[in-house]
Amino acid sequence: GNDTHVGPTVVEVHFDLAQMIFIDQKVGIIELNGYLRTHWRDPRLAFDDEAAACYDDVGVTENQSHRLWLPDIYIDNLVHMRLPDVSVTTTRVHSDGRVSHSKLVLIGVKTDVFLGEAPYDSHIGRIVVASYSQTNDKVRVIAQGGVVGYDGKSGIGVRSKPIDSPLWSFAANGDDVANKGFETAGSLAILFGGSWDYVTLSFKYARRPKYFVDQVIRPSILFTLLSNVQFYLPPATAPARAFLSVIPVLIMRLLAQTVYRSLPEGSEQIWVADFVSVSVTLCLFAVIEFAIVQYLHTLEQSRILKYHEFCRAKTSVERLLTSAPQKSI
Repeated sequence: GNDTHVGPTVVEVHFDLAQMIFIDQKVGIIELNGYLRTHWRDPRLAFDDEAAACYDDVGVTENQSHRLWLPDIYIDNLVHMRLPDVSVTTTRVHSDGRVSHSKLVLIGVKTDVFLGEAPYDSHIGRIVVASYSQTNDKVRVIAQGGVVGYDGKSGIGVRSKPIDSPLWSFAANGDDVANKGFETAGSLAILFGGSWDYVTLSFKYARRPKYFVDQVIRPSILFTLLSNVQFYLPPATAPARAFLSVIPVLIMRLLAQTVYRSLPEGSEQIWVADFVSVSVTLCLFAVIEFAIVQYLHTLEQSRILKYHEFCRAKTSVERLLTSAPQKSI
């Protein structure tokens, strides 16, 4: 294809992940830093390695690379891309005509973020690449080492160096990602009547829940238990019972605001948000119980006071009734 040989040019693509910089959970954007690498074969560039001083490949400078045929690969779910201040783009031509092109990029891509199980949630980061202007009769796009035209997973989609994060875990099946890195398969989908190849380069990542466990879940449990302590205090200790019932509600409300500040404003049910809401509700029940008990206690005290007044009046009436005959009343 492309006037270089018979048949379409096969372009292999993969992404070498260096860092996952930022995740915007509200809009579902992840920022990645790494190398977008493409490989293809151009028979016009083949050379005799013996004649070239036994070099198996030669480097092409960025200023010269525009002389080569380059595939117009684009990222379909790209939100933004930023190149480094100092360009890091390399192109190497091998003696058999194979061309390897690599570019360091910082990209933001749109991906699905489902927070229903947060903070025990896991997600899949996706980079979807395709040819911008050339259909399958000119260019076939596959993951590195993948099978041409195979509608499914094959080849290498994302490769990572040793990588670690205090917020996210990349371990899969017990792999030691922090020391060895990871490698995932690419996935090909042939769309629009079989005319365009869309390759998905994906990797899985999971949240490390320690922050939410320490700062949200455990405090919620403790303050809920604290609000229940007032159940065991005498009704007469109103100030202490009021403190133990009302203060946990205020603290839980502030805690809920902190949690919701980092979550999308939608209708999706989120485990940690539901947990905090239930805790707030239990604390509110404690306040309602405090109010009911205090009302009944006040009513009881009023009746006791009236009873004592009645007893004192009864004593006086009995004394008058006893002395009435003596005084001929």
